[in-house]
Parts: sequence; structure tokens; C-alpha cells
Amino acid sequence: MNVVEAEDIAVRYGGVEVLSGIGFHAASSDFLALFGPNGSGKTTLVKSLLGLLPSSRGSVRLPGQAAAEFDPWHRIGYVPQPTGNLARRFPDTVQEMVAAGRLSLKRFSKGLTAEDAVTVDQAMARVAIQALEDRRIDRLSGGQRRRVFLARALVNDPELLILDEPTAALDLASRIRFVSCSEASTAPGSAPS
Repeated sequence: MNVVEAEDIAVRYGGVEVLSGIGFHAASSDFLALFGPNGSGKTTLVKSLLGLLPSSRGSVRLPGQAAAEFDPWHRIGYVPQPTGNLARRFPDTVQEMVAAGRLSLKRFSKGLTAEDAVTVDQAMARVAIQALEDRRIDRLSGGQRRRVFLARALVNDPELLILDEPTAALDLASRIRFVSCSEASTAPGSAPS
């Protein structure tokens, strides 16, 4: 089954069409990368796929549904481009931020279960941030925050993972670990991540 299908996507800013005729599909086992210079429309396409930016033409389907009708967002993990001031004076700890990925609007008042706590620990382990679990987000480096948001995106074991500039702000060791995890998750017989 395809987890994303884009057909003839076009996006306008003002009166200018900045993307036109974009189409592709990806199955759950696919690993796709979008390369291009700054300002070429990569983030615009990502936002259009997720419905954060309306397209002027075309259609998008996310795991089995038209994007406009798609509701189970826990099935998609998304890490936006890093922004320098995103975590200024942000009181949450690393563990709280990753755990927030487990909460949907329907479950928010119920809190986390013991199973959720184990899943949060596993997501933090995948990106090597367990030692930071009690630190506040605003006390982390840019690369550490990036790994926190990646763990938050992974915590629900999503069918589709969309990462905008996934290795931005990561040091060399973290970039190598990220690429290694990505390759392992797409190896034959492994579960997609």
C-alpha cells in the first residue's frame, strides 16, 4: 500500500506558481530524499503534502485517504525545519516533549499509560537522548533539540515519516547514526520507521 500519493501538485504564493506538476508515490518500505538548493520548494512541497499549505491544483492521499479527509495524524511522524528560537524559555523536559507525541486530543486528559512510558523510553533510545530525559528543552543545543523532535516523531511508530532537513544542526556522529538507522530501517525484513 502507498503511504503517500501526490498527483499534479501546484502551489502558488501570491500570483506566482512556485511548484507545478509534482507527482510521486511512496510505499511503506520506500525511503525517499528530496534534494535542491535553498528556496527551491522542498519545504513548500512538504507543507502542501501535510495540508499545512493549500495547493492550487492536484491531489494528495495519505495512508489510504484523501489528505483533506485524513484524521489519524498519529500515523504520520513529522519533523519540521529547525528554527533557532523554537525552544526559548520552553519549560518542558525532553521526556515530556517526546511523551507529548503519544497524546492525541482524545487521550489528552487520560494521561500516559505504563506502555506509553516504555514506548517513550524506546523512542529516546533510538536517537540516543535517554541521558537528557530530565533536561529542559531550552537548555539543549540545536542538535540535541533536533534529536528530541525526531524521537517525538518516532514515538508512535508512524507509517509515514516526513523530515524537513533531517540532519540540520546535528554533529557528524549524530548524522552518521541517523543515516545508519535509516538504512537499517529499510533493510529487507525490517519494519519501516
